Amino acid sequence: MKKQILVSLGLWLALTSPLIAAETNNVTLATPQSGDNVPAPEFTVTTMLQFTPAAEGEFAGLTVFGFDYALLGLRRSADGLRLVYVVNRGANRGAEEREVASVDAKNSTVYLRVSVDTGATCRFAYSFDNQTFTSIGEPFRASGDRWIGAKVGIIASAPSTATKTGYADFDWFHVTKTIP
Repeated sequence: MKKQILVSLGLWLALTSPLIAAETNNVTLATPQSGDNVPAPEFTVTTMLQFTPAAEGEFAGLTVFGFDYALLGLRRSADGLRLVYVVNRGANRGAEEREVASVDAKNSTVYLRVSVDTGATCRFAYSFDNQTFTSIGEPFRASGDRWIGAKVGIIASAPSTATKTGYADFDWFHVTKTIP
């Protein structure tokens, strides 16, 4: 597996897409993630992603992870870019992720949001204009992991069969009080 490379470019964070085995359907077993503990009982995280994938199957997005995880982001498919919402309950036990919802991406720039309530229920949403956010998929209940509580962060990955990979630029990562 190729290591994830973090590059700080001014206000930008650029992630290359590390390679993961084609048979791996669980990012916690294969992909380094950049994240931190949840900052408060209730909060909202919003980030701007500009995605430039080079290989089919590359993914970049926003995640809440612990023993279980949920991801919202862009994935390159044979038909172009798709916005996908993926959940894996039981990731620590080797469970496979499942795609809960997806829509065609209007372009390669998307605003991703997760709002977390006091019960650790996460609601993901997206926007292509940073004005109107659309909820996607089912609510996800965050879980802790062995040493620490749930974390929120960003992720990028690519299939191990990719001969060339692209990158994901995250312009900013805002943590605020809960936005309804």
